[in-house]
Amino acid sequence: MDHLPIFHWMMEPYPQIPLVAQPQYDTLEYDGYQTRCGFDLTRIAALSKVGTVQNTIYKIYKSLSGTAESPVPYEITLSLGVLGCTIDHALHWMWNLGRGRHGTWDFDGLAAARMAAAGWCPRDVSVAREFLGELPMYCLSYMQRRTVPFDHWRCTVETCLLNQIDDSTYVTAHRTPGCQCQHVYPDQAEIRRILDAGGIPVVRLTRPPGANSGQGPISVEVKEGKLVGLNYYIAVSHVWSDGLGNSRSNSLPYSYQACEDGLEDMAYASERQRKIQVGLGKALKALAPVMKAVITPVRTYQNNPVSFWIDTLCIPLEKPYRNMAISRMKEAYAYAHMTIVLDSEFQTLEAKRCSDEEARLRLGLSGWMRRAWTFQEGALAGDMLRFLCHDGPFQLPAVKRGGSPYVPVNVPQSQIDDMVKARQGFSLRRCVLEDSKKFFAGMKTTWLKLGPLSPPGHRVARLVGVWERMRLRATSHELDKFICFAVACTFGNTDRVRLKPLLDLPHEQRMREWVRTQEIIPSGLLFIPGERYAEPGFRWVPKAVYPVPLSDDGYAMGSQAGGPHVFKKPGFVFNMDPPCRPDRGFMFFISDLETGLRYSVSLLEQPPSGFLQLLLGPVAIILKEMVNQNPIEEELVKELGALVGNVRNLEEQTYGDFVCRVEVGLFVDYEGSGVVPIPASYVTVDQRWIVG
Repeated sequence: MDHLPIFHWMMEPYPQIPLVAQPQYDTLEYDGYQTRCGFDLTRIAALSKVGTVQNTIYKIYKSLSGTAESPVPYEITLSLGVLGCTIDHALHWMWNLGRGRHGTWDFDGLAAARMAAAGWCPRDVSVAREFLGELPMYCLSYMQRRTVPFDHWRCTVETCLLNQIDDSTYVTAHRTPGCQCQHVYPDQAEIRRILDAGGIPVVRLTRPPGANSGQGPISVEVKEGKLVGLNYYIAVSHVWSDGLGNSRSNSLPYSYQACEDGLEDMAYASERQRKIQVGLGKALKALAPVMKAVITPVRTYQNNPVSFWIDTLCIPLEKPYRNMAISRMKEAYAYAHMTIVLDSEFQTLEAKRCSDEEARLRLGLSGWMRRAWTFQEGALAGDMLRFLCHDGPFQLPAVKRGGSPYVPVNVPQSQIDDMVKARQGFSLRRCVLEDSKKFFAGMKTTWLKLGPLSPPGHRVARLVGVWERMRLRATSHELDKFICFAVACTFGNTDRVRLKPLLDLPHEQRMREWVRTQEIIPSGLLFIPGERYAEPGFRWVPKAVYPVPLSDDGYAMGSQAGGPHVFKKPGFVFNMDPPCRPDRGFMFFISDLETGLRYSVSLLEQPPSGFLQLLLGPVAIILKEMVNQNPIEEELVKELGALVGNVRNLEEQTYGDFVCRVEVGLFVDYEGSGVVPIPASYVTVDQRWIVG
C-alpha cells in the first residue's frame, strides 16, 4: 500500500499489511525473485507478463473477497485488490487497455461506503464517483474533510443542504461573532443610472486623506467599471451560505478596525496582478465577514483604491434592474482584471502544504463547486480566476484536451516539457492528479474563445459542457438554475441582448423561448427524461435543466431565425394500424423491411393525453444512434429514441409530433415466441427531422 498517495490531512492512515510469507523473503533484490522461486517468465513479453500477473491477482482477489471466512487476513485481500487495480490503471494509462476504470474491483463501492460512514455528503460521493476512477476514489475516502460540521442525512445525491439558504431566515454574517458594525450601502440610484446607460456598476471604498488602516470612516463610491484605465476592478465570486449575501437590501457589514498593515504578501503572477491584489485586500478586509484567517495585503497603490464587483452590492433587488444586471454578468466577469473566489473551505486550506492532487480534490468538492451561480461566474471569469486560500491565491489546474495537455498562458517551455514527459510514465499519484482535473474540465471548456460564427461542433460542445456541469450543481431557488445556464451559454452580443427579455418572461416559458431563439442546440435534449411542454411545436422541449446527462453530443440547427430545428438522425418509419394504446412499460416490435432484423421498442414514459390521434397515420422512431446489428451482443444494443406521430414529408424533410421517449433493442425471435412485428422502413443518419 506504500504506492498510494499520501494527503496532508487524512482521516486515518492506509491499512498496514502483515507479512505472512512462508518461507521468509530472502531479502535479495526483488528483480529475479520469481526465478529464484522456480518461475521462468523470461520468455513472456513484458505486456503479456503484466496481463498474466494481473489476471492471476484478479482471480485470487475475487475468490478471497467473495468468501465469508477468508483463509487470509482482510488486509492482505485488500492489498491484492489494490495491486491488481493499480496494474489496471497502469494498463489504461499506458496502452488504453485493462478491465476499465469503474466497478471492476469494487473499490468505488468500498470507498462510497467509507465516505458515507465518515459523514460525507451523498452529493459529493456521487460526484466523486462520476469523475474519479475506482482506486483514486478509494484514496479519496482516506482524505479528511475540513468543512463546517454538518449532518448530511437529509442531503441527496443531487443537492447538499449545507449550501442551501432560505431568504426568509437568511442573516448576513459579520466578520466576527457578536459584531454590530454598520452596513455599507452603495448608492442604488447611481447603480440604476449606470445600468440604464449600459454600464457595469462597481463599488470603491476610500478613507479620508492621511487616514491609516483602521482609522476614520469608510466612504463608499459607485463607479462604472471599465476594461482599461484607472477604473479597473475585481469581481468577487462567493457562496451565499458563507454569509456574504443579503436578501433584504444591497448592503454588507464592514469591520474597518480589522484592516491592518504588515500582513504577509501573497504570491503574484505579475506586477500588475500584485497591484490589483493589494487593493483587493483593502476592500475585502472591510467587507468580508469570512476573511479573518485570510492573508490579504492592505497596502494602497498610489492612493488609488481598487474597485470591485460583488452581486450582493451591484445587482439591485428590484426585478427590472435585477434582470438587467444579471443579463450583463457576462461583461461583469469578462471585463474584470481578476475574479477572486471566496469560500469558507478554501480559506482554511493551506494549498501550498498540499500535494497538487489533494488541493484539486478539495477544490473540486468544495461548496463553491456545488453551486450553479458560481459555475457560470467561474465560466465567465476565464483564466483570471483565482481561489483565495489561507496561504494565498490558487489557480485552476491545467487540463488535458485530446492527446496534448492544455496549459495556462505564459507557462515556461521547461514546465511544458515536464508535463509531456510525465505522460510517458505511470504512477498512481499522477493518475489521481489527472482524475482530479476532471472536476474543472467543464468550466475550462467555456473559456475557449467562441462566437456566433464558430463551427457548430465547437459551439455545441460549449452548450453540452455547461449542461453537464450545471446538472451537478444546485441553487437555493430551483428556477435560478435556468438563469445560470442561459448566462453561461451566451456566445456574443446578440445572445446577451436576448437575455433580459428572456428573464422577464414567466419562468415556465423561459426554456421554450431559449430553444426557439437558438441557432444551434444539443440534440441530446430530444432524448432526456423530464417534464416537457404541451404546446404544439414544443412537445419535445424539456421545461428545465434536469439533473440527467444529455447522452448525445450532436446538434440540431435552426432552419431560420426563430424557426424549427433540424435533427439529422437515423430512424424507422411505420404504421401502427390499428393504433394500440401504449403506456409506460409497453413494448411492441418492428421488423426492418430491408434486412429482416427485428427490434423491440419499449416506452420509457407515459405518453401525453390525446396521443392516440398522433398514431392514426404514419409513425416514426428517431434514434440517437443506429442500433448495433450484431445478434451476439443482444444485451448491449439498447439505444434511446423518440417516438413521433403524424409523420409527413415536405421538401426533403420529415415532420413529426413528439409522443414520448423509447428504447430500441435488437430482438432475436426464438421459435414459438408468437411475436408479430410491424413492418418498418429504415432511414439513414442523414435523414432530416423536424419535431413538433
